[in-house]
Amino acid sequence: MRLLTLIIFFAAFLNAVEYNGNIEYFYKNLDKYQDENSINFKLKLQEDQDEFTLYSNIIGLSSNKYDYLKANELYLKYYLDDSDILIGKDIKFFGVLEGYNLTDIYNKKNIQYDLFDKDEKLGRYNITFTKEFENSDIQLIGATKDEEYLFKYSTSTDFSDINFLFSHQNSITRYSTYNNLVYANSIFKLEYSYTTTKIKDYYEAGLGVEKEFSNLTGYLEYYKSNNLFLQNQNDIFTAIKYDFKNINDSNIKLGLFKDLDSYNYIRLAEFETRFKESFKVNLQYLKYDNLIKRYYIKLGYYF
Repeated sequence: MRLLTLIIFFAAFLNAVEYNGNIEYFYKNLDKYQDENSINFKLKLQEDQDEFTLYSNIIGLSSNKYDYLKANELYLKYYLDDSDILIGKDIKFFGVLEGYNLTDIYNKKNIQYDLFDKDEKLGRYNITFTKEFENSDIQLIGATKDEEYLFKYSTSTDFSDINFLFSHQNSITRYSTYNNLVYANSIFKLEYSYTTTKIKDYYEAGLGVEKEFSNLTGYLEYYKSNNLFLQNQNDIFTAIKYDFKNINDSNIKLGLFKDLDSYNYIRLAEFETRFKESFKVNLQYLKYDNLIKRYYIKLGYYF
């Protein structure tokens, strides 16, 4: 895989494709556990032609715990009339909520990068056919390595986005929907899934609202499930985010997850800023009950 990655890397520059990426220093302190220092690397390469797009996302990590260099995404997308076919390895996102996305089931998290970052995911091999209509589209997805099949229907208007997702793998079938509705300065959100298995059927649901007040954005979400083995059985998430507009793309975010059936909670504080266009700083503090305290520092160069 490393040889393939290097071949793609050099071929990309020889063909003068579009590229962007970042190099970052990442320090994590996890309470009683060992500190982790890592150097992380991302390089995204894309070549667009009239009939196809070739895309790769190369990631690397070197730390006192892990060491890897791999193509996290690598696919060819071929364009037809009002449709396209993707073949390879990619990352998809299914969800609308801020705190936790219960319908985002396609890709696994990259826990070696960060256990608590829901946006860092691992690519998955698949073949995806997409057909577009005037205000909607359908997707047929076949995950080639683990034989999972998905069907997705999406439609949108000027004020709403509606998505339905069906997935089947082995004896597990899942019916999901994730939607949002824009009204004035608010966005109302819904995620719901119903899963059937040989042992027991169960549901997961999430409702949320996001509202803007000038530089301030507020979030309020509620999660419910009848599966005792899942997180967020009866939980609430609330957060506020303040944007320091015109000041180096800076923002600060404070959040709280609360289990309404117990005293369990997660508190979160994040700060992000940019300077000289290409440099970025991220700070985060997380406290899980009275058991785990975690903070991290990211210093990144983006190109």
